[in-house]
Amino acid sequence: MRHLRRLDLSYNETLKDKEIGAMLSSCRNLIDIRFRGCRGITGESLVSLLRHCGQTVEIVDISRCPAIKGASVELFAQRATRLNHLVIEESSVSEELKAIARTKGMKVGSLPCDGSF
Repeated sequence: MRHLRRLDLSYNETLKDKEIGAMLSSCRNLIDIRFRGCRGITGESLVSLLRHCGQTVEIVDISRCPAIKGASVELFAQRATRLNHLVIEESSVSEELKAIARTKGMKVGSLPCDGSF
């Protein structure tokens, strides 16, 4: 899975953080990952994503993932080097996340790229 560039795990409600970590350890070249609707994952999945793909990932969809909280999102947005688009509900976008996005020139919120896969 080293050559995998895009991964859509949307609406996989049985997916857990531990499985994400194991999967990402062999997917180090991801540029686009979709977790939309994965209700069982937490900020730990973002930590794994940062650890394994933080230098390559450009688009991340974490909308409808209620267990992923603000501090994890802000940390991820700040440290993911090439992140361009972070798809998240507008109501979950904190002032800190907005500031990070402005500084990095990153798009945050519901984006036109939602369906482009």
